[in-house]
Amino acid sequence: MKELFKVIGFIFIIYIILFQESLGCPKVTSLKFEPEPPVPVGKQVKMTVDGIDTAGYEDIKLESWSVDGTKLEVTWIGMGTTATYTFTNTGEKKISIQLSGEDKDKDGKRDMREPYETTIVVYKVAKVTGSPVVIQKDGEKNITVTAILEPECEGLVEWQRKRDNGRWEPVEGVGKTVTLLSTEDVGKYKYRARPKGSNKDEDWVESEHLYIVDLKIITTGGETSAIMVEGEAGIQFQVLGIPPSLNPLKYEWSYKIPDDAVPGTAASCIFSQQAKTTIATGRWYADPASKHGWRECNRYARYILKCKVTFTDNEIKAKEAVLQVDCDPRDGVAGSTTVDIFGDPDIRRESDKMWHVVGKGNLRRDIYSVVFLVGVFYTKILVHEDKHVDQFTGRPGVEYDLSAICTVDKFYNRIINLIADTKKKLLELIESERISYRAEEWRKIDTVRMENEAYRASDKISPQYYWQKNWPVQ
Repeated sequence: MKELFKVIGFIFIIYIILFQESLGCPKVTSLKFEPEPPVPVGKQVKMTVDGIDTAGYEDIKLESWSVDGTKLEVTWIGMGTTATYTFTNTGEKKISIQLSGEDKDKDGKRDMREPYETTIVVYKVAKVTGSPVVIQKDGEKNITVTAILEPECEGLVEWQRKRDNGRWEPVEGVGKTVTLLSTEDVGKYKYRARPKGSNKDEDWVESEHLYIVDLKIITTGGETSAIMVEGEAGIQFQVLGIPPSLNPLKYEWSYKIPDDAVPGTAASCIFSQQAKTTIATGRWYADPASKHGWRECNRYARYILKCKVTFTDNEIKAKEAVLQVDCDPRDGVAGSTTVDIFGDPDIRRESDKMWHVVGKGNLRRDIYSVVFLVGVFYTKILVHEDKHVDQFTGRPGVEYDLSAICTVDKFYNRIINLIADTKKKLLELIESERISYRAEEWRKIDTVRMENEAYRASDKISPQYYWQKNWPVQ
């Protein structure tokens, strides 16, 4: 057993001696690169020895210096020895340097150990992408432009861009991404990138076209608002600002009205889902915000028109437009009932050569009632106006009898004594008296009493006006 331990010990001692000799061989310990890696493909790189371990050795020689197996011709001068190499393809490249030296204690014996090895990454710009491809001017999203490097590394990049048909202009930054802000001018942009330090035009890689657009909704006449009469159709809106080279996937039209708009008033605005849309039907609704006073609603129902345009990698909301649906094309009058004296009396030139009124002729008292508003409130307004007809007619059951307003007999008694030297002058006097009589008669009417009775009849008819939630019927 003792003999065995002696053998093992002897072997161990020999191993230590050999290992120490190996560790003592000369070797490059560090290498400096200009430019620093990663380096662009096609770039000439200067490699400089800036660290050597030569302890115990002299007559140091360079046995080999290779890049990816290609041996370089290098003049060895020790520290500061340089070699240059132009990398013609991408990837991780291995650099190997083998030194030898003469051991000062072994009578000229030369030794070598494992070579110094390191790697350097050589890259190029393989592709330039932008995401999203299209954004809205002054919108929330920006376009991120990315240079994809091959191989993936932290190489520096030189950037340029141009807008529309302009010239290439430098872009600040050397990172792999730059940003096209939505605050920039509307236009069609292109970016290009190449490894920083490259001076070859063929190294530029361009992006696809990138767009900043200003999408907005307008009428075919170029306006951002329009008015249509309730129940009618035909107004056309369109999305403006889409470049011809872009093909949206879809258009989604919609509208917004107050959340507390009166239910049951059939608020609607029907669209065709295309770049141009014709309003198939516009409907008036009672807007709670239009509190003009007792029993009054805004004659215009306001729709905020929206359109979301979908592209391959983004959705853009076009700037809104306004559609107002007019419930009353007669400028504020949904319905009207009037009573008046129509026709003309008989007149004749008498012996005194003057023109006189000599009979009632075709004078008549007419009640004229009309509903101007079409749509959901038509029946409600019709009932209201019919009650006024009952009042002026004096039908049984009415609370406010107005049958004595504007009668033929009272009007005839006012004009029977009119005379003039010409027929024309007499007719003018009669008409002037008609106007005065009508005004005097209408001043006799208690309009609050008249309207309250009509509203009590029409308030029972659905749908309800906004004010009916807040005002008692009197």
